[in-house]
Amino acid sequence: MRGSWIQKFIGTHSPGFHASNAAAQGGGGCGCAMVTVVVIGVVGFLCFKPEAIRTGVQVPVGVSVRPSLLVITNVVQVRNESGKRLTGVVISAKNAAQNSSATYRIGVIDPGQVVEVGWGEWNWKVEPGETLTITADGFLPIVFSSAQLGVR
Repeated sequence: MRGSWIQKFIGTHSPGFHASNAAAQGGGGCGCAMVTVVVIGVVGFLCFKPEAIRTGVQVPVGVSVRPSLLVITNVVQVRNESGKRLTGVVISAKNAAQNSSATYRIGVIDPGQVVEVGWGEWNWKVEPGETLTITADGFLPIVFSSAQLGVR
């Protein structure tokens, strides 16, 4: 069977479907359109509300924010929630309203270990409306909103 991968998929799962007679049956474009709508919806959701979805392919960390001893700032706590060592761990903060950002390379986090990143490491205070993104080798990034972390 010739055609796109979606036509091949639909063709193997729909009795009587063949790429050459898809238009005649009136259902050839329907499956492709549904897949397109779902993909666009998922991508859009991830762009506008990335912290709402958490998957097994994202960095397996928990993030929290605690007050600093310096009162004027706060400390981000990153905990490795997996049973494996995480390498290449980087935390990035972004404030879209002020067009500012900060990045700090944590490096390695062992299983169950908590790493604290505060003013001394990256000269940043997590404020309302910001996002924190954690990346690590072999995983997709995970994004947390400041509201999700209790910063209001």
